[in-house]
Amino acid sequence: MATVTKTKKTAANDPFAKTRIEIPEVNMDIFKCRLVGETPLIIHAMGEKKRKEMRDLMGPKQAATKVRPPKDQAGEYFDAMYILNNQMDQEGNRPNPHQNDQEYSYEGIFVPLAFADATAVHGVRASGFRLGMVRAAKSCGAVMTDTRCNMRVRSPFGSFVPLSFETVVSREDPVKLQGNKTDLRYRPEYTGWSVDIEIEHMSDIIGPEQLIQLLRISGRTVGVGEWRNERGGEFGAFDVDLDSVELEKQSL
Repeated sequence: MATVTKTKKTAANDPFAKTRIEIPEVNMDIFKCRLVGETPLIIHAMGEKKRKEMRDLMGPKQAATKVRPPKDQAGEYFDAMYILNNQMDQEGNRPNPHQNDQEYSYEGIFVPLAFADATAVHGVRASGFRLGMVRAAKSCGAVMTDTRCNMRVRSPFGSFVPLSFETVVSREDPVKLQGNKTDLRYRPEYTGWSVDIEIEHMSDIIGPEQLIQLLRISGRTVGVGEWRNERGGEFGAFDVDLDSVELEKQSL
């Protein structure tokens, strides 16, 4: 913590003796571990199609007689994924992350393959884990702002953490809309999932033991993704693989 030095004897020789601020050395360590999913994980990215619809609403008013296109169940499902190494084409479409571009069945409800192409890197937002830890810290009496400012999740993919999993399937869920209307959403559900996470933290304030506890509390009480415990659901629960914990020391 910063301190203000007040020394009357040296005030004549040092005009800044009364107000000098001393900053101690800051230790920013790297905490690494694997989080293992205990319940399936539901991901719902905002796809390019939905973004285009929102941009169109901000533009010139459209004709009231515009015909709504039929729902693209497969497209909505793939668009709800975070594929970290596949770029969108010029038309804003993502490549099919499953093996064989057209190998899936469609009989009223879209059922994709239950395994993914090994070249596709699926992901989940890193901010979900950080926010869960901050929420867990509040339940333990800590100040949320202080907790949030003293740690961050690092990833080579920026805002996303690579996701490992055993199977991924499309789920069809009814959702409530404005005006008491109901619609169907198609989103990926991952089972047997895990993530390797890196957290940069001020070790003098939050140590590795505290990080483990925050992650374990967050995994049980908050969760990650759609329909998690925090939102009244039962998905996205996880725990820490204690054998995977590593600590890398560093300083600013």
